[in-house]
Amino acid sequence: MPVIRMDALTRAIQQKLGVSEAEAHGYAELILDMFGFHDMIIDNTLDHHDRKVFYHLQSQGLLNTRQEDVLLYDGRTWRIHYWVFLKQFLQPTYQRRKTTAPIHSEPVVSSPPQDLYLSLPTKTWTARRTPSG
Repeated sequence: MPVIRMDALTRAIQQKLGVSEAEAHGYAELILDMFGFHDMIIDNTLDHHDRKVFYHLQSQGLLNTRQEDVLLYDGRTWRIHYWVFLKQFLQPTYQRRKTTAPIHSEPVVSSPPQDLYLSLPTKTWTARRTPSG
């Protein structure tokens, strides 16, 4: 999947949740701020307000939770909670954008790289030559 843009995420959230563009933009901004380029973040990074919003987004199918048990050196088990960004709900938005993108019918001409160098005039190769060399 390509990099998620703010406008695409805002549009997808607006369609999925049926909220205003301003509210969807707020959700999109929070998601991109917290997740960045990752699919998963540790729950400890959230404050109370953000966690409340995340639970709402989870109930709408945009986020999910996951947990992992880690054995500490002293034998105790430490449970780590994660939030997972479910990017699957963006698929229809990206597929729709792909189908409406303009199609360029110009053929791509592929030629060997040496053809480029052979097409340059000899003067190009001597432009930086010093008088002694």
